[in-house]
Amino acid sequence: MEPDDTAYTAAFHRFEFLASLIALDTEHEFLANPWPGEFLLESAWGYDQVGLAPDIAREITPSWPLLQAGAFGGKVERAEIALEALVEYRSRRPR
Repeated sequence: MEPDDTAYTAAFHRFEFLASLIALDTEHEFLANPWPGEFLLESAWGYDQVGLAPDIAREITPSWPLLQAGAFGGKVERAEIALEALVEYRSRRPR
């Protein structure tokens, strides 16, 4: 079964967000940049604890599948630092 446009868009926003977190975690600080995507728009990012960014922030726990698979060295702290860097990046480049 193929996803509808809304599901596809949501999945792609999530992919770009997660890829950005990994890029911010693995690249040297000088070179680290998130993927420029529509996930940075307020309509996808969210606000008032509703939306993609707050959802992912809540997911970052020791049992998060990405951490379990070895992303961020399996460390919650590294994932949180990458999230903070992405939030800071977005705040400097409002869309």
